[in-house]
Formats: sequence, C-alpha cells, structure tokens
Amino acid sequence: MEELKNQPARCQSCIIVDSECRILVAYFGVRSALNTNRHMPKKSRAEDFFDRAKPISKLYENATRDDMGPAAIYDGLPESMCTQQYQMTQHMAAWNQPPFSPRDVRHVDSPEDDGAEDDKPDPRLVRLPHHPKSVLPYPKPILEGRPYKTSPHDWKPPKEVGFIWERSGAYHHCHAWKQQGTKVNDVIGPSADMTGSSEHVSAVKEFFVWTTEATIFVAEIFKELFPAEYETYAKDFAHGAWIREDPGPFLCHVTVYKLQVFLHRDGLDGGPTVTFPTGYFKGGAMIFTDVRAKYSAGHICFAMAHHLYHAVEKWEAIPCPPEVAQRRITPGRISTVHFMHLKTLQTLEDKSKDWLIQTNGGVNSVIPQPLNPNKAAAKKVGRVRKKEREAEQQARKKARTK
Repeated sequence: MEELKNQPARCQSCIIVDSECRILVAYFGVRSALNTNRHMPKKSRAEDFFDRAKPISKLYENATRDDMGPAAIYDGLPESMCTQQYQMTQHMAAWNQPPFSPRDVRHVDSPEDDGAEDDKPDPRLVRLPHHPKSVLPYPKPILEGRPYKTSPHDWKPPKEVGFIWERSGAYHHCHAWKQQGTKVNDVIGPSADMTGSSEHVSAVKEFFVWTTEATIFVAEIFKELFPAEYETYAKDFAHGAWIREDPGPFLCHVTVYKLQVFLHRDGLDGGPTVTFPTGYFKGGAMIFTDVRAKYSAGHICFAMAHHLYHAVEKWEAIPCPPEVAQRRITPGRISTVHFMHLKTLQTLEDKSKDWLIQTNGGVNSVIPQPLNPNKAAAKKVGRVRKKEREAEQQARKKARTK
C-alpha cells in the first residue's frame, strides 16, 4: 500500500485478467491517439486482449499521464454527465443529509474516535474551500453541524473566510436489500436511504431521473465486458426493482459523499462492481493492492471488489470554477458505486417479474391471482340457473302430489 502511494497513477485504459482470462479490473481512462487499434475495451471482451496481454509488472510502461502526451482519446464518463451527476447528488444531499457511520472502517480512519471531545471537529463534517462572494450551497440542510445523538459534545464549525463546513456520509440506495433480524430467508426490501419522509423519497426519485444518462452509459460498457453477469443482473432487476425511474441493471447503489475511502474489501457483493468519481479535487487515485495497480481519479473502473482489496488515495478539495460556484455547488469528491448484493441475487434468482412489489419483498409468500371477470360472471350465472332448476323440480313434485 505504501509503495503504491509513491507510484505514479496509471491513466491509460486497460483490462487486467487472471490466468483463466477472467476480468479482475477494467479501467476506462485515456489512451494515446496513436493507438487506433479497433480492439478497444468498449468494443470487445477480455478474450480479445488475452493473446497480446502483458505481464502485470509492465502495467506502468508508457501508461501515466506524462507518457500519454497532449493528444489522447478519452474513454471515461463525458464531462457533461460528470457535472450532471455531481450537481444532482449535491442537490439530493441538500434535502437528505448524508448518513454517516462513525464505526465504518471504510470511511473512518479511527472508528473508535467519534469526535466526542469538545476540541475535536465533528467527524461528519468536511472543510471545503468556497469563494466568499459565491451563493451559499443550500445553507439550511447540509451546513448543519449537529452532533451525534450518542455524542455529548456540541462542536460548532468555526466561521472562516473562504471556507465552509459541509456534511459528509454514504448513501445506500438499494431496491432490494436483505432485511436484518428476520427468520424468513426470502424477505428483502428497499434500504432505509430509499424510503423515509415524502420529501426524502421525492428527492431520491428525482436523483434517479436526472442521473439516468450516466447510469445507462456505464451499463452499456458493463454489458460488453460481462455479458453473462449483465443478463443475470438485468433479470434480477426486473424481479426486484422498487423505483421505476432507475434504468438498471444494478439494484444497489452507494454514493460516497465527500468522504475518504480506506483499504477494504466488499465481501458481501455478488459480482462485478463499477465506480466513478465526480467533483473538484486533487489526489483521490484508485488503488488495488492485490494487483498492485493505481489508477488516476475521474475515470470509470470495473472490479471484482468482493475479491480485491482497494482504497482511494487521500484527496483534497479544490475551489470550483466561479461559474460553477454560482450554481450553489461546493467542491469535493463524490464517488458513485453500482453493484449487486450477493444475498439479493440468490433471493431473486427464481422469482418472477415485479416479485418484490407484488409480494412486499417476500412477506406474502404467494402472489394473489385475481379471478378472471368472465369466469366469475359465468360461475354466478351457473349458480342462478341451478337454483332455477331446483325450484322447477320442487314445483313439479308438488304438482304430482296433488
């Protein structure tokens, strides 16, 4: 890890595969304009690269930004989509304060330290540069510095010219999430960050609407790289989607809102994960210790995150351009992660379309089947006619007895 910190980050697009040609990491950054080979990552499978693959020891040969030169072809998320993703994420955070767990080792350097002392900053807050003449960014929600419910301190951010303090945290927007504390194996449902007040739900749905373009962009690359996994994800998405505005095929989304990311492995994931950062920052390179790879920030990265340990190099916020700051946007690094939870995949494997909604996440074990109106009407007519025949038979009997 320490050796990789001093290593220059690779920015050239590439795919890392194992000895059986299974993709471990696929990175979409930039490539030399001189490389016009038609077999580029967006157009082919890992097998197309295997015959001409190089050993991992040559990963950084002519692959850093200084090696690429000014003429380069960009393979990452277009700038317009990055801006849209960043702005709409911050807009959502203005209505829904980012959740923060003080014991999450992925984002807290010292999980035991919750900042309870009066002289320590509230660890949920991040200090960001901001032009004093710019419009303040949603001052009511995200600038509040209220302490934890379990914390005795009431630390308030100091007022500094050119800086603001903003809430940070991680959202887990999951359509189908394994419920805790239940004995029913098939009971799943939307995560808490997807629900809440009407204001909360409206902001989440708006977020999905205005980030659809970026989601579809990375989904198309995912389909090319992992066709079998894409088919499985898409099928399970049809079974477990809770918000229709999400185009899929990922049922789980994490938004790391202006937090640092420390070394970890996402052991509960069920397959490939895709992540891309947006915002205004320096540093923040993606590091995979198992394959000794370090990638430049701001690009798309697919990885088997449940197998590979990874972290993000420490980043620092840089001031936004004036025209951006005027739109009430503050700097920082926001990372978007799309993935599938392993237990969710296992639960939805043999289910039908809209199963999550039709069974309340498995609470109702049997999907109610409405009666066919024509059959119901026919049964009613049959009962009436049967009663009429019985009445006629009774009348004949009485007539004979007389």
